[in-house]
Amino acid sequence: MINKDKLFSLQERYQNILLNDGGLRSLCNLLRSEIDNKIFILDKYRENPLYVDRDLKRGLNFYSYLDNRKFIKKEVVYKKGNNKIERVKYLWEKNEFSEIQIRLGNNNDFLGVLVIAETKELKKVDYPLVLQGVYAITLKLHQNSLIQRLAQKCSNELIENLLQGKIDNKEELIKSGELAGWDLTVPYQLFLIRANSSKDSKGEKGNFLYNYELEDKIVQSLHRIIRSNISRKYIIFSYNKHILLLINYDKPSKEIGDDLGYIYKLLQKRFKKLIISIGGGAFLYDCSNISFSYKQGLYALDFLDISNKEKRTLLYEELGILKLLWKVNCSDLINFKDDLLSDLIEYDKKNNSDLVNTLGVLLKKDGSIKEGANALHIHPNTMRYRIKKIEDILKLDLSDFEVKLNLATAYKINKFIICEDGECFKYDQC
Repeated sequence: MINKDKLFSLQERYQNILLNDGGLRSLCNLLRSEIDNKIFILDKYRENPLYVDRDLKRGLNFYSYLDNRKFIKKEVVYKKGNNKIERVKYLWEKNEFSEIQIRLGNNNDFLGVLVIAETKELKKVDYPLVLQGVYAITLKLHQNSLIQRLAQKCSNELIENLLQGKIDNKEELIKSGELAGWDLTVPYQLFLIRANSSKDSKGEKGNFLYNYELEDKIVQSLHRIIRSNISRKYIIFSYNKHILLLINYDKPSKEIGDDLGYIYKLLQKRFKKLIISIGGGAFLYDCSNISFSYKQGLYALDFLDISNKEKRTLLYEELGILKLLWKVNCSDLINFKDDLLSDLIEYDKKNNSDLVNTLGVLLKKDGSIKEGANALHIHPNTMRYRIKKIEDILKLDLSDFEVKLNLATAYKINKFIICEDGECFKYDQC
């Protein structure tokens, strides 16, 4: 039988933590001291941690455990009112692990799951102690949720001002950022994340996919990735059905590309049924330039979508000459492309050949027959035959530098800017 005086004393200690604005760590540490087991809290999707005991992270590869544990069985061990405590068994790395799990919140406001990593088996006498902690942690999570919603409302106007360039005064933006809990005094790299549905059974390109639950899941996963692997100051928010991520770096560096690839890899692994794309804008030394970087990130995403590249990440700076071509009048681009490639495109259509793609590979490989053949998985002699055919059709010498430069530009226009119907791909004009 649990001592009622102990319960009242424990309740008072939790109350003091809450009244003194203590955080989840203080509440969880108190609960841990009472039950002698480590604790973590999962979000409402039971996927990403909201809190993890420091010793738990030190003691095992926690995130590998979280992602790869296999469910064995569960049983209800205690019930009181609407609270149900379950013991859940998992298998990980050939060892069996036991967890005590309790929902935090109710059906209308489900906030997460409290998990006790049960190295020391809890007894019936421990469960009332656990519930005292559950009540306090639920109140704290509810309070955090209210603060986040308020912060979101406060930041909506700021986000609109930032991305539409409505305020160009740096000091004013910095002060507005402080109200949203953002530090806009430091430089950032901007990333823009888009989720598309996977290709259908016929191999058709996936459609743009968006809903608030999906957005929330992606955002929670990004928090986890950055906190556990990148450990940099960052800002995440949603706008116009995209997720924007700003990560603090001192200056442009190779590390930005490495982190971009890592974020993409983990997101795509987590959301296997989606096509995740990430476009990066220009590096931001000044927060007043965020609107320009945001537009550049959109350009990069658009290029990813129309190019059907396997690699679904692209920094604006990697676009090269396409950054200039994107700003040129559409009719001029179409005329330039037609002057150089129309005969070859027409030949491919009539003969069901693929000489335009062969030309693109050859140009990408700097005219190397061997490398071009390897990329296309054909014999070098077949590559030589195709090159001769292309030269005959275009009446051009592919060894001439000026010719290669012009063809490379025309090829990029055809692949990245011109739609199948011959119009320019710009801002969904196709």
